[in-house]
Amino acid sequence: MVGQDGLVANTLKYLQGQPVIGVNPDPKRWDGVLLPFEAKDLAKIVPDAQADRRPTRAITMARVRLSDGQELHAVNDLFIGPRSHVSARYMIQVGEQAETQSSSGIIVSTGLGSMGWFRSLLTGAIGMVGPQSSDELRALPASGFPWESRHLYYTVREPFPS
Repeated sequence: MVGQDGLVANTLKYLQGQPVIGVNPDPKRWDGVLLPFEAKDLAKIVPDAQADRRPTRAITMARVRLSDGQELHAVNDLFIGPRSHVSARYMIQVGEQAETQSSSGIIVSTGLGSMGWFRSLLTGAIGMVGPQSSDELRALPASGFPWESRHLYYTVREPFPS
């Protein structure tokens, strides 16, 4: 697959067991966390992949069931909240645990998603609280957590001191 990281992430949620080779078309322009290869690598990578001689990485997806019965899957992040930047009240439930929230939203990150939006949220939170009081935040995996992790991180969008 040739494109940006977002294209790879969006495509992965529609696949079941098919391998994907991420090709970065412009390494000077895009970080390419999900695009470890360049076009020049394909002559070697594709035959190796077809012969199962390449290492692969498993990923875990998140699933959410909406109050209207819809079900959404995400390989990277789910956003729970209003379409605009206004605050909303809602209940979030994981298993038997439920909690009422009031915010502009919550970002639910998978291991694969932890490389992007999650890392950005932690960086902003650390910048907001300052180095003196950010020991707990710094203990979180700001560089991401394993793609196959069987847990999710829930982060409040646009936190503010109150």
